[in-house]
Amino acid sequence: MEEYEQALNECHALQQKVEYLLRGYSALLPGSMVDIASDSEEKTSTSGNSDGADEIIGKMMKLLDRMEQEGKTYVELRSKFRSQLARVSDNANSNANADSNEDAGVPIDENTSINAWKMNSLIANFGAPPGPTSTMYDLILDAIAVTVTTPSSKTPLSLLQSSRELHAKAAERYELDAKAGTEGLNPSSCPTPATFNAVIRAATIGTEDEEIRDTAIENGFYAFNTIYHHSVVHRNSSTYKYILDMIGAHFPPGEMRGNIVAGIWEKAVQDKVVDLTVFEAMRKVGSAQHGELFDGWWKSVQGQFEKDGNGHGFPIVWGKNKKLRRFDKRFDTY
Repeated sequence: MEEYEQALNECHALQQKVEYLLRGYSALLPGSMVDIASDSEEKTSTSGNSDGADEIIGKMMKLLDRMEQEGKTYVELRSKFRSQLARVSDNANSNANADSNEDAGVPIDENTSINAWKMNSLIANFGAPPGPTSTMYDLILDAIAVTVTTPSSKTPLSLLQSSRELHAKAAERYELDAKAGTEGLNPSSCPTPATFNAVIRAATIGTEDEEIRDTAIENGFYAFNTIYHHSVVHRNSSTYKYILDMIGAHFPPGEMRGNIVAGIWEKAVQDKVVDLTVFEAMRKVGSAQHGELFDGWWKSVQGQFEKDGNGHGFPIVWGKNKKLRRFDKRFDTY
């Protein structure tokens, strides 16, 4: 544990520098987390640089890739060194019993196999390699989400595929720490609501390309499902807002879509994260005809949303967790 903590401490300064650079790139993308969080004066100087958004994301991913390679190299070198120390100790013991081992007929290749197994075991049980942080993944996933949903995006399919891959890497880091029992030492490996919601947000892309549509639908429902099963992160208002937007973008009106969005709405009520953004997303997707059963049900639900002096009319308990589960309490983006 001490060795792991020391590795994280040594890497901290570099992590901060890379996060600083990634935030700088993010600020160039209108609508990104950093752009929204910036004050009006900063926005004037940084926003409006939508040209070359794909290139900006490419540079961000190269920085992350370098951090991933640094961490992987560290773990491999550390494991190799540990394996060599263990081999020296084993050789010292085996020399004392050389005659008995020879009589036992132990193949020479078996030692090589055992050493390789030890090294792989050391790598697998180390925890998440030092280097990347959940903030790095979130900044790039957010950059992809705000870019791929705009007409200026040149490579929407590639960005959607990258979004899924980055999400998987971010989730894997926490799983490695949990497996090794080091998650308490490395909170920067834990995903955030943005890690999941940015993937769903990117899936709201409007397109007539079947491959892009299918990839978007798969990404959206995958992230919506995995956040439900995560031990730390929970679905929030943005999760439901974006999944409803995704369904509205890719599913034609009808009974099937009506059944899906009705189920999503009921889940939002159960999670107590209903807010005005979720309601507006639901009203948008539910405005079309979805069959007599859905239309009658939705009409009765909408009747509870008449604005009054105590909020928006729906039961307060429906939105009990709407701010508690936000990624950033100041904004409802994620």
